[in-house]
Amino acid sequence: MNKDHDEDMLLNDLKNLPDYHLSEQQRSRILHNIKNSEQYKKKSWVLFNKGIYAGTICIVLSLAAFLAIILFQKEEIDYTSSNPEQEVQSGVYFDRTDKDGNVIQKKTLYGIPGRLGVLRPMEWVAEDHRNLSKMMIFLWEDQNEDMVDETLEVTGKQVDGSTSITLTETVLTSGLDSDDAHALTKFTPFSEKGEWILSFKVNGKELSSFTVDVKEAYPNSGKITVLTSGEDFHTGTMDHVAIEYKGDQLPEELEVKVSKKYSLAPSKTFIFAAKEDFTDSEGKPLSIYDGQLVFDKEGDWQIKIGNTKMNVHVKKK
Repeated sequence: MNKDHDEDMLLNDLKNLPDYHLSEQQRSRILHNIKNSEQYKKKSWVLFNKGIYAGTICIVLSLAAFLAIILFQKEEIDYTSSNPEQEVQSGVYFDRTDKDGNVIQKKTLYGIPGRLGVLRPMEWVAEDHRNLSKMMIFLWEDQNEDMVDETLEVTGKQVDGSTSITLTETVLTSGLDSDDAHALTKFTPFSEKGEWILSFKVNGKELSSFTVDVKEAYPNSGKITVLTSGEDFHTGTMDHVAIEYKGDQLPEELEVKVSKKYSLAPSKTFIFAAKEDFTDSEGKPLSIYDGQLVFDKEGDWQIKIGNTKMNVHVKKK
């Protein structure tokens, strides 16, 4: 009896023990953690693969850039070895001397002393033939090379390389002063303003090069040209302004009117006299007038001579 009673008591106690099952909230939390853990593993694997892919691309691009630099340098070396550029100097003014070194004219030659010089024009101006109609070039021999009776070619090239022209091709004669050879010739007008490189060759061999600054063209309309570069007009008084007028039976004086564009101010009138008559390279008559112009403000102005009008830009002096 006692044994049966004890067993009944034990079974009863077992029934009264708490149930060991998970609540709905606990089950959800455990499942969520397991799911996140799986996603983290997948995400880590994807990121790892992407990292390898990105690194590979970086390496490939670096190698491509390195090869490109090597190829570029090779091409550059090949180019310079087959096309060596001549050193270009800035031209300077220097004295013209005789064979004993005595000065004949001070600062009248432009170029490279002891190498070559051009009897300087009054100025280098785009589209102008007047200052280039009589060009005297002096050369000094290099290593006792005789240049007399040889062919001299002078070319001009803009520094930016957009335009290149042959200025002259002539035959050298014996020296006049301290020079060993010289030539009297004329240059083809420069087509544009800017910095130009003048290159001198004797029988195709490069002698030397130097740069010149070519100014803006003269204002021109028909038969009339104001012989002042377009970049040299300034405020205040401009003395000895020359005006070229092509034709014959021209008046002894010119009436020149200037007015500021887009302004209601009245025009100013100036009388140009001191007329001199000439003929151009083709034997046609022309006259040069000399006078004074005054511009009181900077900006765009108009010059009127008879029915001829020219626009100029005036800078502040």
